[in-house]
This record gives sequence, C-alpha cells and structure tokens, in this order.
Amino acid sequence: MVGKRHLDVVCGVIGNEAGQVLVALRDFESDQGGLWEFPGGKLEFSEVLEDGLCRELYEELDIDILEADPWMQVNYEYPLYHVTLHVWRVVRYEGEPKGQEGQIIQWVDRNGLKKLKFPPANGAIVDALLQEELKISS
Repeated sequence: MVGKRHLDVVCGVIGNEAGQVLVALRDFESDQGGLWEFPGGKLEFSEVLEDGLCRELYEELDIDILEADPWMQVNYEYPLYHVTLHVWRVVRYEGEPKGQEGQIIQWVDRNGLKKLKFPPANGAIVDALLQEELKISS
C-alpha cells in the first residue's frame, strides 16, 4: 500500500486595527471549493517556510511581508492526503490586500469568523483565534 501524499502549506493570519482578520473564499472549482481559508498555499520543493509565506501572500494578495512570526502548526488527515499547516501571524506588511487570483477576500470580526465555513484543517486556527483578541498590528 502506498502512503498518502503529504502537503506542507503555509498560511498567514493577518489582522487589522479594527480587530478583524483577513480570510479568502476558495475557488468553487478547487478542492474544498466554496469554503473560507486563511491566505497562503503549498510550499514549493525545498522552500523555506518564511519564504513560502512571503511568496504566497504576495501572489495571492499583492502584499509584501515585513514581519511575521510562526504561530502554530496543524496536522490534519484528509481521506486522500495529509496536510501540515504552518500558520504565521503577520505582524507588519506593505500594500493593501486584494484578491490577485480572482478570489473574494474579506475582513471579519469574531462573530463573522464563527459564521463562515472553513476546511476541517483550519478548525484549530479558528478555535485559537476565537479564544483570544483578534487585534493584530499591521
């Protein structure tokens, strides 16, 4: 039996002065389409985590990361693959986030976060955010 494919994914938790966090709607044609997620994506072969985060957030949101801190790691077993989410708190960035790949992005507060549907692997991130203040420097 061949083992499941393993994906290393980086994602950024980006907050604003209003205590909101930025989320993006996954393309309806993609895996887990129509669910919300924290911006990021798969690491390229032999890519360093922080480099991958900076690349993904630039490609997806057109922002340059000036400072980010590793926050948590989430391992999740899907039926066809295993994913490790390397979650970073984005402390400072330049630019105004916009959906560069046609995706809808939205700033949401604590109540809004509770109402959105996320992929199962993102559940631990949502739970952690709901247990603390969402205010993050940007």
